Amino acid sequence: AMALALAHDTVTDYVFATGTKTPVREFLRLAAAAAGFEPEFSGAGLDETCRDRKSGQEIAKVAPQFFRPNDTSSLIGDPRRLKQATGWKGSRDVGAIAESMMRADIDRRKAGHTDY
Repeated sequence: AMALALAHDTVTDYVFATGTKTPVREFLRLAAAAAGFEPEFSGAGLDETCRDRKSGQEIAKVAPQFFRPNDTSSLIGDPRRLKQATGWKGSRDVGAIAESMMRADIDRRKAGHTDY
């Protein structure tokens, strides 16, 4: 998609997205599973945590500074302009994207990069 956008004659902004709604909790579940965890959620709101079912290790918790004070309507990336302009067709679902991102982070960590 990026190569198609860069090669396009018209310069404009594009949204690279799946066009599907994926809650943060679900994306975390997918990424944690790709890293070999068995994610289990407990609590609610600011007290919600995610632990690995096997080890009990805390994987994630809600950070108050990132919690939205006011709920918003569903935010879904709309890639229609990109598709119309370039003919791009997405080939990966959110699960594959989460797994790819997690694998890249794991590989960076194994290579000694800890600056993220």
